[in-house]
Amino acid sequence: SSLHDIINKNSERVADVLIECKIPIDKEKFIKSFRMDYMYPVLNWTQGEKTFGDICKDTEIYEGSLIRVIRRLDELLKELSECARLIGNMSLKEKLESTSKKIQRGIPFAASLYLSN
Repeated sequence: SSLHDIINKNSERVADVLIECKIPIDKEKFIKSFRMDYMYPVLNWTQGEKTFGDICKDTEIYEGSLIRVIRRLDELLKELSECARLIGNMSLKEKLESTSKKIQRGIPFAASLYLSN
């Protein structure tokens, strides 16, 4: 199945768990809240096969929005890594940290987009 199908299936499972835990959500709205248009550009970035410029040429997504999503993904990976540490799963912690380090490169993680000479 496609990556799109996998994400839909997993978001549906998460929605079901939230509902079981008595967290009020609109299941359909929750599932539709996942932005599939960001999925492939971010996947291309995480795989490291394309430059940020090439990724931007392949999509109509605003560059700043793409940078924000990539940085948020990095923050999520760091939080999940800390959760893995707290539950004692050091193998998962190391995988999450490794993934975080792989995406921390280039323009999305530049200290400033304004470079001086």
